[in-house]
Amino acid sequence: MGPPPATPTAAASPPPPSSHSGTQPAATETQPTLRVMRLFKPRLASHLMLPGCTHAAPLHGSDDGDAALHMRLSGASASGSNGEGDFALGNCLKLPESFGNIYLGEKFTAYISVLNSVDTPLVDVDMSAKLQTPSAREDLADRRQDRGGGPPPQNPAPLLLNGQHLDMIVEHTLHELGTHTLRVAVTYRDALTPLGQEAKSLRKFYRFNVLNPINMSSTCLLVRGVPLVEVSIRNTTQMDLLLESYDFIPEVDSGYAAELIGKNAAVGANDTPASPPSSQSDVDGVSALECFDSRILLAPDETHQFVYRVTKGGELGGRLSRGTHTLGHIELSWRTTMGESGSVLSGPLVCDVQGKEGVEVILEGLSRAARLGEVAAATAVVTNVSDRSMHLQLQFRSEAMAGVYVHGRSFRNLGEVAPYQELRCPVQFLPLVGGVHQVLGCVIVDMQTAQEYPQGKLGDVFVEW
Repeated sequence: MGPPPATPTAAASPPPPSSHSGTQPAATETQPTLRVMRLFKPRLASHLMLPGCTHAAPLHGSDDGDAALHMRLSGASASGSNGEGDFALGNCLKLPESFGNIYLGEKFTAYISVLNSVDTPLVDVDMSAKLQTPSAREDLADRRQDRGGGPPPQNPAPLLLNGQHLDMIVEHTLHELGTHTLRVAVTYRDALTPLGQEAKSLRKFYRFNVLNPINMSSTCLLVRGVPLVEVSIRNTTQMDLLLESYDFIPEVDSGYAAELIGKNAAVGANDTPASPPSSQSDVDGVSALECFDSRILLAPDETHQFVYRVTKGGELGGRLSRGTHTLGHIELSWRTTMGESGSVLSGPLVCDVQGKEGVEVILEGLSRAARLGEVAAATAVVTNVSDRSMHLQLQFRSEAMAGVYVHGRSFRNLGEVAPYQELRCPVQFLPLVGGVHQVLGCVIVDMQTAQEYPQGKLGDVFVEW
């Protein structure tokens, strides 16, 4: 009897058990048959699905060119040496001969069955399964009801006649990379075993390697004290992956929040897709085509980047102090083209805030074109980017200016400016020489220490005459 109807639509036959001397008893006439199949959804093939068969009709025409084209399309030799015989579909309808590639974040599901294939009845048949991960060993229970199946059979089974079996469906979400081992153990007695004698046992081990489906790297930059986290992801599998969501998970009790401020399409794509729906209510009323179009499809080895603005307390003013800060993680959920899903969690996002001294000035609102002799207004945005408060003075020094000069007072006291505080000061400029000129001569002075912070070029102006 196969798996119940609610199990996934594709299954893989198991690889041969590992060779461990002493762990598997020698075959006897009363030994039952143990089978393990991995259950998972199929995947779309990216190659030609219909290799030619021995008696396939040739393509239109009979010259050597058409025959060669037919052989290239069919993937078969003229003598049919590929072993497919007359079956035009080749081996695409056969179960795989191994567990296949298994990726981090997927839910590993397997169907395990022990069959009494001998004439002797078996009694007290007990079957158990464990999954050995690189760091722990997990007991696996029968999960068929969670998948929509009926109630599990009695385990241990009191009696298994010839042709009867005991089965179970096990599941485990994979959280670790590396080698995993599915350990299946069966204990039983047969009618030939005298009462009081120790029960017989059957053990088999199935090893598989868990791979990383997505390579994630992150970079944290500070822009005026606000951390921007750039995350780059790359599809390391040999199949297409659909990105379901990419969420920022803040560190526990940290008060951090993040806003997605930029995203780029996968390399090679023409358009930037919309953000995926964030909740079930966003999906209601949306067609399946629109729902999938809003996701990001990554082909093998393609990359995608997005940027988060991280704030503390949900406010831009909540900047980070000096030191090393663990901001949180990125949780990425993905799905294959046929619906198999998984999720991975990035490593900690760390932002190292170095103490620094300085003041930044940005000139806003200054027209790039001004008329000779006409006053041009602008706004100087002064930001204290240091970790201490300073009493600042804004100065424009005429000896360092050329073509475009400050109009009116050349200095302004700003008072005490807190760390990362911004002040906006209106200023006016007077163009006196035609042509293209740089706005120069801006200096910020700390009135307590007499430290000067020259600002260099603030912009360019074309003066018409």
